[in-house]
Amino acid sequence: YGEKAPGVNSVARFAAGTSKEGFTPIFYAALSGEPETCRVLVERGADPLFLDAMGYNCANYSKGMVVRQILRNEQIRVEKRQEALRLIAQADNLVEEYRGWLAKAGLLEAREMVVYDKLAEAAKAPPPEKEEWEEEGEA
Repeated sequence: YGEKAPGVNSVARFAAGTSKEGFTPIFYAALSGEPETCRVLVERGADPLFLDAMGYNCANYSKGMVVRQILRNEQIRVEKRQEALRLIAQADNLVEEYRGWLAKAGLLEAREMVVYDKLAEAAKAPPPEKEEWEEEGEA
């Protein structure tokens, strides 16, 4: 890269898209070594996992350890959030499948009433002691 990376003002001009190399504004902030610009872009929705035309993300181009660490932390946070959303969707699918089985067996309404009754009971009672949990688990 023979040309100097653009500064904060130049980065703002690229906010609408990518360059021919596939760079988004966060790539230019990483190249510039500007941690505050990287933070602001991530807070405003910049994707630290976005890959350029060569298959690299912005952390691969980061100038300085502070910028690299900010971007790596954000990448980890985004990956964990994506995994959590995937698990939530998977749990929703399992709940719907379970509800389908109960409905087929004609037990859906009865099961929901039992759950609601237990929730109402639990809301009124103090939390059980550890020994009570162990006893319930053995039964």
